[in-house]
Amino acid sequence: MKKLMAIMLMAFVLVFGFTACGDDASKDSENTEKETTLEDDAKDEDSEEDSEVNHDGEKELVEDEVKDPKEVTKVNSDEAKALINDEGAVLVDVRTLDEYNDSHIENSISIPLDELDSLIEEQIKDKNTKIIVYCRSGRRSAIAGELLVDAGYTAVYDLGAKDSWED
Repeated sequence: MKKLMAIMLMAFVLVFGFTACGDDASKDSENTEKETTLEDDAKDEDSEEDSEVNHDGEKELVEDEVKDPKEVTKVNSDEAKALINDEGAVLVDVRTLDEYNDSHIENSISIPLDELDSLIEEQIKDKNTKIIVYCRSGRRSAIAGELLVDAGYTAVYDLGAKDSWED
């Protein structure tokens, strides 16, 4: 009988011990969940400052109107013409010199992509000058745009393919 009581007592201690550990673990889990909820609430409050309620009563994020100077902006023919006529943008053909000599957009200058990094500062000294790049298909102009931004030019636009220019 004493052995049976001892076994039952040990079983009780083991069960009680596991339950107590489980309670502590669940309390830790609850605390972590509460902390996460508080952090999420704080994030929600922060994001409310950058949001606006639309006419359906749903919140929408409001994007800043300021252009990141480290971005290349895609433009179409009409936008490019407006930049050239109204703001003095420079149109740069980044195709090879042979391609440029074969045909090019009127008043554009030729700075082939493979010479861009060595010639751009000689051709366009002011890094705040608006620059519009184009090529045959849009691949080289995208690369050129990134190179110009990396070189510190702040207003870079990508027309893409020469064929997108409409007279």
